[in-house]
Amino acid sequence: MFDWPADQKISIPNITNKVVSATLLATKTKLKTNTSNNDLEISLPSKSPDAVASVIKVEFKGIVENQVHDIPKKEMKTGALD
Repeated sequence: MFDWPADQKISIPNITNKVVSATLLATKTKLKTNTSNNDLEISLPSKSPDAVASVIKVEFKGIVENQVHDIPKKEMKTGALD
């Protein structure tokens, strides 16, 4: 994650699998997750563990199916992953 969210949360849409765990790779800190209406929300600490990019490892039960988005992607502006 390149841009750490000010509200300390990220949301991943269309996740139907149960979350086994979510952790920050740099610090091995376990993160709190919540699933509502097939949207996964991950709560983050106030500061990113890395100044450039932090990696969040999310483990799911079962195979995560392909995620289909009805909303077209916007053009990338910063080179960050979307």
